[in-house]
Amino acid sequence: DGTEDFQFEMDGMIAGTQRNYLTMYAGGIIFNEDSQDIDFRVESNGNANMLLVDAGNDAVNIGGTTVAGGKLNVETTDDAVSICMVCTSTNASEGPVLLFKRDNASSADGDLTGSMKFQSENDANQQTVYYELQSSIGDDADGAEDGRLTFYATIAGTARNVLDMTDSNIVFNQDSLDLDFRIESQGNANMLFVEASADRLMFSK
Repeated sequence: DGTEDFQFEMDGMIAGTQRNYLTMYAGGIIFNEDSQDIDFRVESNGNANMLLVDAGNDAVNIGGTTVAGGKLNVETTDDAVSICMVCTSTNASEGPVLLFKRDNASSADGDLTGSMKFQSENDANQQTVYYELQSSIGDDADGAEDGRLTFYATIAGTARNVLDMTDSNIVFNQDSLDLDFRIESQGNANMLFVEASADRLMFSK
């Protein structure tokens, strides 16, 4: 008395067996409690797959049916913004925040903590990562943590370290390729120029 809760359940026959499709109770609403290959789909006015939980692939799709390799797949058919993060706070704190979090109990120096990959097809229709940004642990010691941020560019078909930032230095062209380094001023396109092939540093005045 005074603590009554409800439960509402919808079951259906699948291949000769009764399965739980939908359960509503005081603690939540559950679709597909029996873990069957039953997709959950929400249509919008112009998209039949605005939200799709692909049960067979254990993936969530937004805007389409293609599981492109992620647990969450956002698909568009135009060049409009795919994901927009908005913060309406008027204070001086950070926001919006995109957090890459690796949560484990066995971290070690050198472990990657996150990666961003920019991928597209080459002229043979093969998926290629053209640019990648990697974050990793330099030192995981409590109170002495160091981070590392590395930029990789695909050059002649191979991923190369073009910019490496650690606790002790910032290195351009870590893989010692023929990559020139150039800084422009307002009136000079080569105010500072490192010519990689000639091992030469040049200044202009």
